[in-house]
Amino acid sequence: MEMSTQLPSPSLLRLGVCLNFSVFLFEIQNDTEGACKVAADAFEQTVGLVTDATNHKRESTIILQLLRDNLSLWQFREERVE
Repeated sequence: MEMSTQLPSPSLLRLGVCLNFSVFLFEIQNDTEGACKVAADAFEQTVGLVTDATNHKRESTIILQLLRDNLSLWQFREERVE
């Protein structure tokens, strides 16, 4: 995860690492707060940068949708627990 920060924000590799790490934090580490932070940061840093000129626009958009969907689900679960 640390090394992925050296990649540009719209990088598919960086998005994939953020998605996988956030799922790991949520599912394996039971760290909802950490998972939400990773997903939200990746989404916010990338969402405005994916344009028609971006390589692999479709794949980037799909990963962003997954990050957003996971974030919504995790935040909803966290609200129900509190």
